[in-house]
Amino acid sequence: MFSNMTDTALADPIAPLRPPEKSAYLETDTFCVECGYNLHAQPVTRDERLGIFICRCPECGRFHPAGTGVTATSTWLRRFATALLGIWVMIALSAIVTTGICMGALHVAHIESYTYRAVVTADGRPAEWKQVKTPGGGTSYQVVAKGTTQPAATWKTIYTTTPPARDDQNPWMGGRYQRAQRWEEFFVFTGFGAALGLVAGVLTVVFFWHWKKRRYLLTTLLPLSAAAFMIVIYAVNDDFQPVLGYATRVSLGHAAWQAAWMCLGILIGRPVARGILRTIVPPNPRQHFNFLWHADGKKPPPARPSGAMAATPTQTQTHTPSSAAG
Repeated sequence: MFSNMTDTALADPIAPLRPPEKSAYLETDTFCVECGYNLHAQPVTRDERLGIFICRCPECGRFHPAGTGVTATSTWLRRFATALLGIWVMIALSAIVTTGICMGALHVAHIESYTYRAVVTADGRPAEWKQVKTPGGGTSYQVVAKGTTQPAATWKTIYTTTPPARDDQNPWMGGRYQRAQRWEEFFVFTGFGAALGLVAGVLTVVFFWHWKKRRYLLTTLLPLSAAAFMIVIYAVNDDFQPVLGYATRVSLGHAAWQAAWMCLGILIGRPVARGILRTIVPPNPRQHFNFLWHADGKKPPPARPSGAMAATPTQTQTHTPSSAAG
């Protein structure tokens, strides 16, 4: 019976390979049993005699069946992988939102540090805090129209770039409130903005390595979106109306600065990540990060040092499964 089955298999040859089967690549982490090399992104072909999909290790030359041991073959593992994918998406979205909030917070901190609060009456006239006499004969600090002693019925505070007049008699408007704009604060804000943009660019190309290169430019819209959001907040808030033009220039300037550093992070992100991995991660565990090499069209490093590979018997002289089956 076995002979008849064999004759039937030989008499009915397997259909020729379809075009997709000739250019497929392994899209999961599968490790060579001989040298431990990660076979991810290696070409997959179907053997014409055996009828199974195989891939070959580029380091030791050993052949492996493709698609074995993957989560798609198990229902529960596939469901677990789907749940992990959902968690990964939520983490990625949270990181994007948090980065945007931090970028916008730098705009607010800059404006708060380089503007002052001024008091005006309800109709917009300048006002000030002043010690006036009360009907009972005492005195108290009240908001009055500037240059008068008439208390203002209603008043509000607004932002302004004009420093208030020094008044040592007023605990709120004295020397502690009046201060010069310091350059060190400007360098702190720009330094944090540069670091935030650089780190965001590096993490983008590392964690979203599967994106096409032109898509990375879309990430520069993140600081611009944060700036646009803050400008809208300034525009609808009456307190910011006197400094709306200044606040707009500050937000757009920070957004352009952060976007420039994001572009730099995108350019150097994966080379920096590969350098760090080569330095601190041993060869075998490093195989899990081979996608950082494949994303740039580079060959990943071997799973073993060159000396160990030389001492290991290779399969370079092994016949292909097609010829072995014959």
